[in-house]
Amino acid sequence: MQPSFPLSRVWLATALVSTVWAQPQTVFEAARPRVFPDHAPHGSAVPFSSRWKRPVNANDGHDTFRDAARFHATHLMWCYVRDVAFIREAKARGYIFQATLNTILDGRPAGFTPTQGRVMNRDGNLVTAPWMQGWANTWWGCVNSAEFRAVYLHHAKIAVEGGADLLQQDDPGFNFAAVNWGGCFCPACQQGFAAFRQEHPDATMHEFQQHSVERFYADMWPAIDALAGRSIPKSSNNYRGRYGFPHNLFDFGVAELPDVTPESFVESQRNSLREGRVQVFTAVTRKVATNRQGIAMAYATGASMIVPWDVYMGSGEPRYFGTPEEYADLYGFVRASAEVLDGYEHAGVFSSGGMNDHPYAETPPVTVVGPPTVYASLRAVPGGTDRPVAVHLVDWSEKPAPFGLLFQPGRIFGDRPVRYELWTPAPYDEAAHRQAAETGDYAALVRKEVLATGGVTQIEIDRLDPWGILVLVPLAPDPGLVWQPAVAVGDLGIPRLRIQLASQTPGRIQYSLAGSADTRPYEGGLEVAETDVLIARTIAADGRVSVPVRLRLVNVRAGLAVWEPDHAELAGHLKLWLRAGDVAPEHRQEVQTWSAAAGPDIPFVARPVYDGRLATPPQMVPEAMGGQPVVRFGRETDLLSLPGFANQALAGTAFTVFVVSQSKNPGFGLSGNDPDGRGGVPRLYLMRNSFVYDEYSPPAMIQGIEDGPEVLVYTHDGNETIRAFRGRDMQSAVTGKKVVPAFGAGGSLAMPFWVGNQPQTGDLAEVVVFDRELAEAERLAVVAYLDGKYRFGVFPTWVLESVGEPE
Repeated sequence: MQPSFPLSRVWLATALVSTVWAQPQTVFEAARPRVFPDHAPHGSAVPFSSRWKRPVNANDGHDTFRDAARFHATHLMWCYVRDVAFIREAKARGYIFQATLNTILDGRPAGFTPTQGRVMNRDGNLVTAPWMQGWANTWWGCVNSAEFRAVYLHHAKIAVEGGADLLQQDDPGFNFAAVNWGGCFCPACQQGFAAFRQEHPDATMHEFQQHSVERFYADMWPAIDALAGRSIPKSSNNYRGRYGFPHNLFDFGVAELPDVTPESFVESQRNSLREGRVQVFTAVTRKVATNRQGIAMAYATGASMIVPWDVYMGSGEPRYFGTPEEYADLYGFVRASAEVLDGYEHAGVFSSGGMNDHPYAETPPVTVVGPPTVYASLRAVPGGTDRPVAVHLVDWSEKPAPFGLLFQPGRIFGDRPVRYELWTPAPYDEAAHRQAAETGDYAALVRKEVLATGGVTQIEIDRLDPWGILVLVPLAPDPGLVWQPAVAVGDLGIPRLRIQLASQTPGRIQYSLAGSADTRPYEGGLEVAETDVLIARTIAADGRVSVPVRLRLVNVRAGLAVWEPDHAELAGHLKLWLRAGDVAPEHRQEVQTWSAAAGPDIPFVARPVYDGRLATPPQMVPEAMGGQPVVRFGRETDLLSLPGFANQALAGTAFTVFVVSQSKNPGFGLSGNDPDGRGGVPRLYLMRNSFVYDEYSPPAMIQGIEDGPEVLVYTHDGNETIRAFRGRDMQSAVTGKKVVPAFGAGGSLAMPFWVGNQPQTGDLAEVVVFDRELAEAERLAVVAYLDGKYRFGVFPTWVLESVGEPE
């Protein structure tokens, strides 16, 4: 949720540069070329997935090839291969085909029983993945088994004989992942582990199984390429767009995305650029509006989105099949916009809501002036200074509203005039889409409108639902052009807002503040302390005047409520308030007691942790977060616990928990279960990347988490809905989470949580627990207190509004 300000106001981050690259000056320098694997989808490709060829029987109303054509597909991806004929038919119809291998390949076609070469637990029993419980023949193959290796190559041979262009690997972690739920301890693995420890005496089973998986792919990939007589690009299901092991062993990612948010795409783009990988997503949601926003944001950030058709929604859930009426307009728009998609690369993402990811050292090429839900993704052809620049605009709000953009011409085409064309998807028309699919001419599926031409720096957009591409086309130089002034806005978190004006036209700039008719010459940076209106014009040497720039500069800090957790309206429900600064001086090297500002103190107890080692006390580190201290859990065994506290304060009731933390581990956080840091059933896991209550699936996901400090908020409404917030913004809400009377394993509050029975390290600065769900204004007031204390920049001092022509 957002603060109750008018939607025309803009929220901008206090720190505009979140990714530090070699600092380019123009969008053409910022756009870096990527190397794409052969046949991998990118640019204007439309991936479509039919897990099996449909119809599967006479009652199946879905048809793979009919429906792929209706969505203008170019690729058939993530297809489970049963026969060569399916692949060959797809190829004959002109599709690029991706076959899929997985952990549960049927051994019978290769001459094995369903249980041969499969993952086992310590007792020698076959085990299966928790999310596959109840499925038939879902025993995972063991990568150290000669039988399963033969099965794997048998299925790969079917794919390459049919002519598959790409291979996808689902559940790519194999044995490494299976260790988390009790495998693999089959005879082959136990023998291999014993040999591995002769060379690596301190190795864990996880380390051995990582080595096993790496060796498996090192053997399989050349063998598959040899079967095909060519090199086949391989992708993995890098769930949520993750990188690192085992996904670094593949050429690109094709991932399920259960949390479809702007942050998830920006974070994935950042990761894929760092890794030099192509990313494809499939959104796991039935919400049409969310799917549409996700499709738009995927293409806006250089990824692509598989058509929402034949989507796996979870164990026991019916698959989701979207319709052309819901989504084909967007995919037709993709095909129609190929000239500003193919070959275009990332040159920055900007929003008025605080998420800005770009490489520019100072003023970026564009500033969004409008609702905090609008994202602008700049894309350009690397080095293509004569090519148009594409500004993808995606509105994530339920009720899109008008917004504006401020451009810095010097970052784009210099003093060359520009034609601003807004491209948007044409409303869905079945006949027009059918003709486009039959002819390959998609021109009718895009609407193009010229918004402005010339020396313009301020553009107003009526509204987008949810996507448009503002295409900036360079025109021939015009020496007589008088440019609108370009406005650069400084740090929005400080009391006095600094404004700079510049123009591509030689001459002078005149401006006024407070809407005054009196103007004055601009002679350098302006500073504004109170809400004001800026109007500025360029005056050429010959006296000609540009159109004005009009902005309202709004100081919002004056009216912002800031409440400490023990505020009079909250104190009666405050059950715990931990501040790192309250650790007594004599306990700071080893925190023997974390003294609480409210609620019980937490004494250190040297209890055994999950792997049998004794817990160790954390350390208080001064000035480690925004000039404030933290309690650092820096060793794997560092642990503090409050036995029974989660059951006493959080079970059977609504609640709100604030956690201020920083960590390289996305799972770092608190557990409301076992005092040794492990989970339990019913669950309570308050992690940096997710919030789990009772059943593990589905969690409330939190996106955009990196190493740095965050204020995260977890709530239960006392009925059945949990919510997770990052700063002031809600990340996700999950219903069906009815209040449980007690949490499992004793209902203790432990920090940190051992995610997947693996230790986590990180810093905790503050933990606040209330035994009711705070209202939005109350929650935001506490966030504002934490924001000011730790200098997050969640609430800026200043926002911007567009100002129309005077009446």
